[in-house]
Amino acid sequence: MLGGGLNTSLRSNNNNNNGDSLSPTIADMTNLKAIDEDDEFLPLPKEDEGGLFHSLLPGDHQRKLLLRIKSFQDVTVQVPSDSNVSQLKELVRTSLGTEAQDRYLRLICKGRLLHPDDAPISEFKVHNNDVVHAVLAAPGVRAPTERRGTTTTTTTANSSSTNTRRRGGTIVGPGGRVTRAPSNNGDSQWGSDDSNNSSDEEDLEQGRERLGFDRLRTSGLRRQEITAIRMYFGRHVDRHIQLNPNDHNGESDLRRRRLLYEEDWMSLQGPTSEFRLNLSNNTLLRFASVETNWRTSLGTDRDFMWGFLLGFFVGLIMLVWVWMPTVPHKQKIGILTGISFQLAMSVLRQENEDEFADGE
Repeated sequence: MLGGGLNTSLRSNNNNNNGDSLSPTIADMTNLKAIDEDDEFLPLPKEDEGGLFHSLLPGDHQRKLLLRIKSFQDVTVQVPSDSNVSQLKELVRTSLGTEAQDRYLRLICKGRLLHPDDAPISEFKVHNNDVVHAVLAAPGVRAPTERRGTTTTTTTANSSSTNTRRRGGTIVGPGGRVTRAPSNNGDSQWGSDDSNNSSDEEDLEQGRERLGFDRLRTSGLRRQEITAIRMYFGRHVDRHIQLNPNDHNGESDLRRRRLLYEEDWMSLQGPTSEFRLNLSNNTLLRFASVETNWRTSLGTDRDFMWGFLLGFFVGLIMLVWVWMPTVPHKQKIGILTGISFQLAMSVLRQENEDEFADGE
């Protein structure tokens, strides 16, 4: 009876108001619009921003990021999930105050630089309660793109990118191939050193992870040295790919797949392999040119004397030390010199004994 009476009341109000709304009492209680048989259901009204209904809508919630400032203060900001890097930087500058205004800012999350500024933060897999490191440059320092005048062209076809950079007489084309171009001012050495010093910043700006032989940059090797290593051991990597053709089939980027194969091949090389020995020698020679590391890489005259004495008195057993990469270079030379001197003395002693026997 109650339901029938309410239904009759609703239809009576619909007839009196031409189907526009409920009676004022019922409308205030339900906040709904009266419907007729031919009317469509309407959604619930949406309150102001930050209201109850708005907070319950999916996809409109704000992501909370904890930003840790290097040598500064720790702040917590709330940023919408659809924001880009530029908006996040402006929010960070506002939270830090006047000291962060007009200063170049870098944001790093999970070891990856958030770049470029117009990219949405969702592309970098930034989740709720993630820690984002914000690094402020010194006052007056401009962005690297403005300082170096680097030209970068990025295409997303087939999930691959082509970055062409021309700098100081060096051209880096597709696939990471490094070629030398004629320099107008003749200062090719400056261009080579500047390109090597800025390669780390360029990789961070583009959010790329070093894979394959490119990881050797952290050992102090130059880009030209890594290119030479890649060319020398390229056939070994090709043989590894032929033996394991089905590895990394899920990677659509051919260049990244090649780098992953290089990673696998490097992990299979033992400490006495040709790759490890060449890597150790190149690293020692690389740091031998630095004055501070000269003694630890080449050794001293005292190391040569110790090596000579050990090689002369111990003999051929000391050849084992020559293959150790931690032994200084001069000590190895001393060991070889001592062994050679011992062999020469043995030969001369044998000849003298033969002559003495013939004389008797």
